[in-house]
Amino acid sequence: MGKETWPKFYQRLILDNGTAFRGAHLKLLRADHLLEELEIAIRVLPQTIGKQFLIGTSDETVNITFLSDRMPLQLSAALGDCVHNIRCVFDHVAVALAAPPIGTGNPNKSSMPTGKSKNAYEGERAKKMKGAPPSALAIVDALEPWRGGCNLVRELHELDIMDKHRLLVPAIAEMHIRSMGAEVRGAPITITGKDVRSIADGRNFVIEIPCPGIKSHTEFKLTNSLKADFSIKFDRDHPCAGELVLPTLKRIRATASDLVEKCETAFPGVVSWRAMRGAHR
Repeated sequence: MGKETWPKFYQRLILDNGTAFRGAHLKLLRADHLLEELEIAIRVLPQTIGKQFLIGTSDETVNITFLSDRMPLQLSAALGDCVHNIRCVFDHVAVALAAPPIGTGNPNKSSMPTGKSKNAYEGERAKKMKGAPPSALAIVDALEPWRGGCNLVRELHELDIMDKHRLLVPAIAEMHIRSMGAEVRGAPITITGKDVRSIADGRNFVIEIPCPGIKSHTEFKLTNSLKADFSIKFDRDHPCAGELVLPTLKRIRATASDLVEKCETAFPGVVSWRAMRGAHR
Protein backbone atom coordinates (compact mmCIF):
# COMPACT_ATOMS: atom_id res chain seq x y z
CA MET A 1 0.00 0.00 0.00
CA GLY A 2 1.38 3.40 -0.98
CA LYS A 3 2.11 6.30 1.33
CA GLU A 4 -1.03 8.09 2.48
CA THR A 5 -1.23 11.82 1.76
CA TRP A 6 -3.57 14.54 2.95
CA PRO A 7 -5.81 15.70 0.07
CA LYS A 8 -4.46 18.85 -1.56
CA PHE A 9 -7.82 20.63 -1.54
CA TYR A 10 -7.58 20.89 2.27
CA GLN A 11 -4.04 22.25 2.43
CA ARG A 12 -4.83 25.96 2.57
CA LEU A 13 -7.17 25.37 5.55
CA ILE A 14 -4.23 24.13 7.62
CA LEU A 15 -2.63 27.59 7.58
CA ASP A 16 -5.91 29.29 8.55
CA ASN A 17 -5.73 29.03 12.31
CA GLY A 18 -8.96 30.68 13.38
CA THR A 19 -11.16 32.87 11.19
CA ALA A 20 -14.78 32.84 12.26
CA PHE A 21 -15.86 31.20 9.02
CA ARG A 22 -13.14 28.58 8.61
CA GLY A 23 -15.62 25.77 9.32
CA ALA A 24 -17.84 27.01 6.51
CA HIS A 25 -14.83 27.19 4.18
CA LEU A 26 -13.86 23.63 5.02
CA LYS A 27 -17.36 22.36 4.31
CA LEU A 28 -17.38 24.27 1.01
CA LEU A 29 -14.14 22.61 -0.07
CA ARG A 30 -15.51 19.22 0.88
CA ALA A 31 -18.75 19.94 -0.99
CA ASP A 32 -16.77 20.85 -4.12
CA HIS A 33 -14.93 17.53 -3.96
CA LEU A 34 -18.21 15.64 -3.49
CA LEU A 35 -19.88 17.51 -6.36
CA GLU A 36 -17.07 16.33 -8.63
CA GLU A 37 -17.63 12.78 -7.37
CA LEU A 38 -21.38 13.10 -7.97
CA GLU A 39 -20.80 14.37 -11.51
CA ILE A 40 -18.69 11.29 -12.27
CA ALA A 41 -21.32 9.01 -10.73
CA ILE A 42 -24.05 10.54 -12.90
CA ARG A 43 -21.89 9.90 -15.95
CA VAL A 44 -20.81 6.36 -15.09
CA LEU A 45 -23.49 4.59 -13.04
CA PRO A 46 -26.34 4.66 -15.60
CA GLN A 47 -24.12 2.69 -17.97
CA THR A 48 -24.23 -0.20 -15.49
CA ILE A 49 -27.99 -0.76 -15.64
CA GLY A 50 -30.13 -2.10 -18.46
CA LYS A 51 -32.60 0.12 -20.27
CA GLN A 52 -36.24 -0.72 -20.87
CA PHE A 53 -37.63 0.40 -24.21
CA LEU A 54 -40.42 -0.08 -26.73
CA ILE A 55 -39.89 -0.23 -30.51
CA GLY A 56 -42.42 0.71 -33.17
CA THR A 57 -42.36 1.81 -36.82
CA SER A 58 -44.14 4.48 -38.84
CA ASP A 59 -43.48 5.58 -42.45
CA GLU A 60 -40.07 3.90 -42.69
CA THR A 61 -39.05 5.39 -39.35
CA VAL A 62 -38.26 3.45 -36.20
CA ASN A 63 -39.62 4.95 -32.98
CA ILE A 64 -37.84 3.92 -29.78
CA THR A 65 -39.38 4.84 -26.45
CA PHE A 66 -36.97 4.51 -23.53
CA LEU A 67 -38.93 4.05 -20.32
CA SER A 68 -38.10 6.35 -17.42
CA ASP A 69 -36.03 4.75 -14.68
CA ARG A 70 -34.36 5.50 -11.38
CA MET A 71 -30.63 5.80 -10.97
CA PRO A 72 -28.66 2.94 -9.38
CA LEU A 73 -28.92 2.89 -5.59
CA GLN A 74 -25.21 3.59 -5.16
CA LEU A 75 -25.68 7.15 -6.41
CA SER A 76 -27.69 8.02 -3.30
CA ALA A 77 -24.52 7.89 -1.18
CA ALA A 78 -22.78 10.56 -3.27
CA LEU A 79 -25.95 12.66 -3.48
CA GLY A 80 -26.62 12.52 0.26
CA ASP A 81 -23.04 13.50 1.11
CA CYS A 82 -23.26 16.51 -1.23
CA VAL A 83 -26.52 17.66 0.30
CA HIS A 84 -25.21 17.27 3.85
CA ASN A 85 -21.96 19.17 3.34
CA ILE A 86 -23.64 22.08 1.57
CA ARG A 87 -26.21 22.21 4.37
CA CYS A 88 -23.37 22.27 6.91
CA VAL A 89 -21.95 25.44 5.34
CA PHE A 90 -25.10 27.32 6.33
CA ASP A 91 -24.98 25.91 9.87
CA HIS A 92 -21.35 26.89 10.36
CA VAL A 93 -22.10 30.43 9.20
CA ALA A 94 -25.05 30.67 11.59
CA VAL A 95 -22.91 29.52 14.52
CA ALA A 96 -20.19 32.05 13.67
CA LEU A 97 -22.75 34.87 13.52
CA ALA A 98 -24.53 33.96 16.76
CA ALA A 99 -21.54 33.03 18.94
CA PRO A 100 -18.90 35.37 20.40
CA PRO A 101 -17.17 37.49 19.34
CA ILE A 102 -19.70 38.46 16.63
CA GLY A 103 -22.74 37.59 18.73
CA THR A 104 -23.50 36.70 22.33
CA GLY A 105 -25.30 33.38 21.86
CA ASN A 106 -24.47 29.79 22.74
CA PRO A 107 -22.70 28.15 19.77
CA ASN A 108 -23.93 24.72 20.82
CA LYS A 109 -27.54 25.86 20.45
CA SER A 110 -27.08 27.76 17.18
CA SER A 111 -27.75 26.63 13.61
CA MET A 112 -29.19 27.94 10.36
CA PRO A 113 -32.93 28.56 10.85
CA THR A 114 -35.40 27.56 8.14
CA GLY A 115 -39.17 27.29 8.05
CA LYS A 116 -42.14 25.99 6.11
CA SER A 117 -43.25 29.63 5.90
CA LYS A 118 -41.73 33.04 6.56
CA ASN A 119 -43.49 33.23 9.93
CA ALA A 120 -42.22 29.77 10.89
CA TYR A 121 -38.70 30.82 9.88
CA GLU A 122 -38.85 33.92 12.07
CA GLY A 123 -39.83 31.76 15.03
CA GLU A 124 -36.89 29.44 14.41
CA ARG A 125 -34.54 32.37 13.92
CA ALA A 126 -35.37 33.71 17.39
CA LYS A 127 -34.22 30.40 18.89
CA LYS A 128 -31.40 29.27 16.62
CA MET A 129 -29.67 32.63 16.12
CA LYS A 130 -30.23 34.06 19.58
CA GLY A 131 -27.51 36.59 20.31
CA ALA A 132 -26.67 37.40 16.67
CA PRO A 133 -26.48 41.16 15.93
CA PRO A 134 -29.14 42.76 13.69
CA SER A 135 -26.69 43.16 10.80
CA ALA A 136 -26.02 39.40 10.86
CA LEU A 137 -29.73 38.59 10.97
CA ALA A 138 -30.29 40.84 7.96
CA ILE A 139 -27.76 38.82 5.95
CA VAL A 140 -29.53 35.58 6.84
CA ASP A 141 -33.00 37.05 6.18
CA ALA A 142 -31.89 37.94 2.65
CA LEU A 143 -31.46 34.21 1.93
CA GLU A 144 -35.23 33.73 2.31
CA PRO A 145 -34.70 30.39 4.08
CA TRP A 146 -38.34 29.36 4.03
CA ARG A 147 -40.19 27.04 1.67
CA GLY A 148 -40.47 28.69 -1.73
CA GLY A 149 -37.68 31.17 -0.96
CA CYS A 150 -35.51 32.21 -3.88
CA ASN A 151 -32.39 30.31 -2.78
CA LEU A 152 -33.79 26.82 -1.95
CA VAL A 153 -32.24 26.85 1.53
CA ARG A 154 -35.35 25.32 3.12
CA GLU A 155 -35.52 22.70 0.38
CA LEU A 156 -31.87 21.84 1.02
CA HIS A 157 -32.72 21.40 4.71
CA GLU A 158 -35.60 19.05 3.84
CA LEU A 159 -33.38 17.01 1.51
CA ASP A 160 -30.83 16.67 4.31
CA ILE A 161 -33.51 15.50 6.75
CA MET A 162 -34.92 13.04 4.21
CA ASP A 163 -31.47 11.55 3.58
CA LYS A 164 -31.16 10.75 7.29
CA HIS A 165 -34.23 8.53 7.13
CA ARG A 166 -34.19 7.07 3.62
CA LEU A 167 -31.91 7.15 0.61
CA LEU A 168 -32.25 9.92 -1.94
CA VAL A 169 -32.59 8.00 -5.21
CA PRO A 170 -33.14 10.42 -8.11
CA ALA A 171 -34.77 9.63 -11.43
CA ILE A 172 -33.13 9.72 -14.86
CA ALA A 173 -34.40 12.89 -16.53
CA GLU A 174 -32.63 13.06 -19.88
CA MET A 175 -30.67 10.71 -22.09
CA HIS A 176 -28.44 12.03 -24.85
CA ILE A 177 -27.28 9.28 -27.17
CA ARG A 178 -23.64 9.27 -28.27
CA SER A 179 -23.74 5.96 -30.14
CA MET A 180 -25.99 2.94 -30.31
CA GLY A 181 -25.55 -0.39 -32.05
CA ALA A 182 -28.46 -1.89 -33.97
CA GLU A 183 -29.36 -4.31 -36.75
CA VAL A 184 -31.73 -3.54 -39.62
CA ARG A 185 -32.89 -6.70 -41.40
CA GLY A 186 -29.83 -8.46 -39.95
CA ALA A 187 -27.28 -5.87 -41.11
CA PRO A 188 -25.33 -4.14 -38.30
CA ILE A 189 -25.43 -0.34 -38.14
CA THR A 190 -24.11 2.26 -35.71
CA ILE A 191 -26.41 5.12 -34.80
CA THR A 192 -25.04 8.37 -33.39
CA GLY A 193 -26.78 11.31 -31.77
CA LYS A 194 -26.83 13.05 -35.15
CA ASP A 195 -28.88 10.21 -36.63
CA VAL A 196 -31.78 10.48 -34.20
CA ARG A 197 -34.46 13.07 -33.64
CA SER A 198 -36.10 13.62 -30.28
CA ILE A 199 -39.88 13.98 -30.23
CA ALA A 200 -40.20 14.48 -26.47
CA ASP A 201 -39.58 18.19 -25.94
CA GLY A 202 -35.83 17.83 -26.22
CA ARG A 203 -35.61 14.75 -24.03
CA ASN A 204 -34.28 11.66 -25.73
CA PHE A 205 -36.74 9.26 -24.16
CA VAL A 206 -38.57 9.00 -27.48
CA ILE A 207 -36.41 9.08 -30.60
CA GLU A 208 -36.97 8.65 -34.31
CA ILE A 209 -34.48 6.81 -36.53
CA PRO A 210 -34.93 6.97 -40.32
CA CYS A 211 -34.76 3.42 -41.75
CA PRO A 212 -35.65 3.49 -45.48
CA GLY A 213 -37.40 0.34 -46.61
CA ILE A 214 -38.24 -0.98 -43.16
CA LYS A 215 -41.75 -2.46 -42.92
CA SER A 216 -41.99 -3.84 -39.39
CA HIS A 217 -40.44 -3.27 -35.98
CA THR A 218 -39.32 -6.91 -36.08
CA GLU A 219 -36.75 -5.91 -38.73
CA PHE A 220 -35.03 -3.61 -36.23
CA LYS A 221 -33.01 -4.84 -33.27
CA LEU A 222 -30.92 -2.96 -30.70
CA THR A 223 -27.64 -4.54 -29.61
CA ASN A 224 -25.85 -4.11 -26.29
CA SER A 225 -23.65 -1.19 -27.30
CA LEU A 226 -25.66 1.83 -26.17
CA LYS A 227 -23.47 4.77 -25.11
CA ALA A 228 -25.28 7.79 -23.73
CA ASP A 229 -24.98 10.75 -21.39
CA PHE A 230 -27.56 11.21 -18.65
CA SER A 231 -29.02 13.97 -16.55
CA ILE A 232 -30.87 13.23 -13.33
CA LYS A 233 -33.64 15.04 -11.48
CA PHE A 234 -35.05 14.94 -7.97
CA ASP A 235 -37.92 12.46 -7.95
CA ARG A 236 -41.57 13.43 -7.51
CA ASP A 237 -41.56 12.77 -3.75
CA HIS A 238 -38.37 14.77 -3.10
CA PRO A 239 -37.99 18.44 -2.20
CA CYS A 240 -36.98 20.24 -5.44
CA ALA A 241 -39.07 17.64 -7.31
CA GLY A 242 -38.43 17.72 -11.05
CA GLU A 243 -35.33 19.91 -10.79
CA LEU A 244 -32.07 18.68 -12.33
CA VAL A 245 -29.87 17.48 -9.47
CA LEU A 246 -26.41 18.75 -10.41
CA PRO A 247 -27.36 22.29 -11.55
CA THR A 248 -29.60 22.68 -8.49
CA LEU A 249 -26.90 21.65 -6.02
CA LYS A 250 -24.32 23.83 -7.75
CA ARG A 251 -26.71 26.77 -7.52
CA ILE A 252 -27.23 26.21 -3.77
CA ARG A 253 -23.49 25.76 -3.29
CA ALA A 254 -22.92 29.12 -5.00
CA THR A 255 -25.44 30.69 -2.61
CA ALA A 256 -23.52 29.20 0.33
CA SER A 257 -20.22 30.53 -0.99
CA ASP A 258 -21.73 33.98 -1.54
CA LEU A 259 -23.07 33.93 2.03
CA VAL A 260 -19.61 33.21 3.46
CA GLU A 261 -18.10 36.02 1.38
CA LYS A 262 -20.74 38.51 2.54
CA CYS A 263 -20.21 37.56 6.17
CA GLU A 264 -16.42 37.86 5.93
CA THR A 265 -16.86 41.31 4.40
CA ALA A 266 -19.31 42.36 7.11
CA PHE A 267 -17.20 40.97 9.98
CA PRO A 268 -13.52 41.18 8.93
CA GLY A 269 -10.68 40.07 11.17
CA VAL A 270 -12.87 38.14 13.60
CA VAL A 271 -11.41 34.92 15.01
CA SER A 272 -13.36 31.76 15.69
CA TRP A 273 -15.07 31.31 19.05
CA ARG A 274 -13.33 27.91 19.19
CA ALA A 275 -9.93 29.57 18.82
CA MET A 276 -10.84 32.08 21.54
CA ARG A 277 -11.99 29.32 23.87
CA GLY A 278 -8.76 27.38 23.33
CA ALA A 279 -6.66 30.45 24.10
CA HIS A 280 -8.26 30.85 27.52
CA ARG A 281 -7.81 27.29 28.74
